[in-house]
Amino acid sequence: MPGYGLRRLLVGADGKRKQQLSLNQRKSISSDRVVYELGPPEEVQCVREIYRMYIDERMSHSAIARKLNERQVPAHTHRGSWTHGAVREILTKPKYAGSLVYNRTTQYLHGPQKQRPESEWIVVRGAFQGIVDEVTFQKALEVRDSKTWYQSNAQLIERVRAILKEYGRLSMKILAQHPAGPLPSACRKRFGSLAKLYELVGYVSRKMPAMDLRNALYAMRKSLLDELVSMFPGQLKAVKPVRSSQRFRWRTMLRHRTGLMISVRVCRHMWIPTKYQQWVIEHHGNENRFVTLLVLLNSDNTMIDRFVVVPRISFRRRFSIGANDPLLATGVPITDLSQLLAVLEQMRIGRSGRLKKDQVHSARQGVGNECV
Repeated sequence: MPGYGLRRLLVGADGKRKQQLSLNQRKSISSDRVVYELGPPEEVQCVREIYRMYIDERMSHSAIARKLNERQVPAHTHRGSWTHGAVREILTKPKYAGSLVYNRTTQYLHGPQKQRPESEWIVVRGAFQGIVDEVTFQKALEVRDSKTWYQSNAQLIERVRAILKEYGRLSMKILAQHPAGPLPSACRKRFGSLAKLYELVGYVSRKMPAMDLRNALYAMRKSLLDELVSMFPGQLKAVKPVRSSQRFRWRTMLRHRTGLMISVRVCRHMWIPTKYQQWVIEHHGNENRFVTLLVLLNSDNTMIDRFVVVPRISFRRRFSIGANDPLLATGVPITDLSQLLAVLEQMRIGRSGRLKKDQVHSARQGVGNECV
């Protein structure tokens, strides 16, 4: 396959041009040769534009593919649209710079095909007229090698140390906006967290406790979900609802055997001098309509202070509540997770999660009698 922007040309033994071969056409005379030549002008220009967007604008493979699809540029793929792999093929194949490469793979008899190291490749430069020159192709390879994916942990750490030396500090914003900085998301996947990366670099951030607290809240929530599922086998199940809209990112929730969905929110504690103690309820708008188990932490956010089951949450943003907040007054406090199922049963909640005043009152009475 010649590839996008290139075509196969049939030439005779004397080197004279015979014809351009189309798909599935082969030479019929052993003395003839098949070489590459430039394809249609619009395809040649598209290849050069891909290199420009990748080198000058530092666009990713996926971003370039989206841009070409928006322009409705046809591609040589099964569905006729540009993909991440199609763009990467153009940016990494030496044939687009007029070079032919042999001895890339080896295969003995009918055994598996194996890749040979790049040092053993046989490269014939200038074999035909390339779409881009060798300098442009090498620049594209340099951009590729600067990506986080192609670098080792030691190389990433050195890059971050250089950024730290330049700015004197580190943050997600600095890493994301620096031309030579690795993406924060890639660092998390590689090292587990930005906190771990900062530790390897030798940088102490003022926001480190907040990052650690966030990770601790995630771990605490997962532990609570696992504990409730094991506590009520056959009654509760941890599920992740099917995403019906791209606006929301669904988290794992609990589903009762009746189909009732239950949201679990771990709320960190904070002190406000004018309002005494407060708990922060993070925004998860897609969970507001479900019954919610609020897990309120103690003053240092290391242990659970109390549990409150509320029928629903009406706020569409992050907010804080106090000990006498109306939201807690509409809920049912429980002292132990073993009471959760009894509260749900006594509330007689339907799938919509709406409660009546008498249902909340009866649930409170039931919990109170159970505690006595």
